[in-house]
Amino acid sequence: MANQQRILCLQDEARQTGQQQNYDIQLKSMQNTLHDMQLQQRLDSLPKFTPPVFQPNPGLPN
Repeated sequence: MANQQRILCLQDEARQTGQQQNYDIQLKSMQNTLHDMQLQQRLDSLPKFTPPVFQPNPGLPN
């Protein structure tokens, strides 16, 4: 009887540990998503780069 209770206790502990690990993975994933969104927002707020336009000078040879 004591062994049976011990087994049930260990099974419950293993289940809780697995569940906690799943929560930790989900939390890390959400934190990464939030970080990515914040980074994208910062990048989007930067001024847009406009490359210079080449305008040939008619007085100079090509």
